[in-house]
Amino acid sequence: MVQVRDAAGTVPVADVKIVIMDATANLPLAAPLRSDDDGVCDFGHLPGTGHMVMVFGGGSWRPFGVTETVVADVDPGLMTPATASHSTLLLTRVTPIPRPGASHISGNMIDADTGAPLDQVFVAVTPYPIGYLGQTGPSDDVTLADGAFRVSEIIFAQEPITGRPVQVLPLFITRHGYLPRVWLYQARPGENIVEITGVQIALQRDRSAARGGLRGRLLRLGEPVADLVVGIGIASLPSTKGAAGLTGFTAVTDTAGVFVFEDLPADRYILHPAHLPGDHAFYPDQDANFPREVVAGEELDAGDFLLVWEMDPLLPRSGSQVSDLMREFIWEPVPGAATYEFFLDGPGAVVVAEPTYVLPGTQPLAGGNHWWSVIARDAQGAAVGTFGQEAEFFVVEGAQSGR
Repeated sequence: MVQVRDAAGTVPVADVKIVIMDATANLPLAAPLRSDDDGVCDFGHLPGTGHMVMVFGGGSWRPFGVTETVVADVDPGLMTPATASHSTLLLTRVTPIPRPGASHISGNMIDADTGAPLDQVFVAVTPYPIGYLGQTGPSDDVTLADGAFRVSEIIFAQEPITGRPVQVLPLFITRHGYLPRVWLYQARPGENIVEITGVQIALQRDRSAARGGLRGRLLRLGEPVADLVVGIGIASLPSTKGAAGLTGFTAVTDTAGVFVFEDLPADRYILHPAHLPGDHAFYPDQDANFPREVVAGEELDAGDFLLVWEMDPLLPRSGSQVSDLMREFIWEPVPGAATYEFFLDGPGAVVVAEPTYVLPGTQPLAGGNHWWSVIARDAQGAAVGTFGQEAEFFVVEGAQSGR
């Protein structure tokens, strides 16, 4: 059983969908559930493996921590194995400001052969579905047993000649055992597209006979990296860290850092070499991660992927609220780092030798939103570590923010 509360840990969060994923296989451990008035989802007994939690509905969600039977200081987005039956997931939510003219699309996902509703279907409108560290937004959803979905913040433009509304970004749709889809709503000229309802999207079972393989190698500081999970997505449906990506397809590196995907449908794929939140690895060269084409009956070698350490921001945590008297920033040390470049609210860096920085003087921090970032460099100046996101955000409260 999982109880969902807000980030303060006091108020139960009702009517949100919860998915618990097997972090290694990238598959739901059980059918997604909706939290009740007490914020509870009862998944029954779950296997004692690493779990990843995703939350959908009512805004932009990011898992903030886990308490009680689960270690409280886990990486956001991850639930570690629990020995008891009850865990409490703490969440942060940002309620989006509605975009003028943005649309909502709702309907059902069905099996193309039987017409039966499909659960465990992930839907997103972003190029990186179900974003970083399990974070979700109003344009993301997952289906329950009734196959129903609803996504918001969908942007349409207008064809200049016909006046027909045109969906700008497609829906990316994936479910294990089925072929992924990239889908656009076909609006009629003059149609009111503010609230689009009754949509049915059919998914075809994966019966592809044309299948092949894909392999590569992960290196960090010139050494192979073992036991890392590699995610994957089709070229138009890429995977990112903590994302659904192409569910049911993962590979784990061996002691030589080699990963192998077998029995892939022939297609063009994007690899994500360090897929799991909390795996302390990051692939910074995403621009070089071009699609690889898998051909039936062949195994493609994608070559080497050079990783850096993914640092964990320890204080302040991303999305946290802090006093205006806060002075110290702390992050996870990086093996092989000689210096750290610390950034706060701007491009100018302060270089330090230890994984901590104390603000000089006694001037309180201004109230409101702030960001910070760190880059670790070795003795030759090469980057060897970074945060997984470009910056971590936090909110300052206190006298300076008018409280």
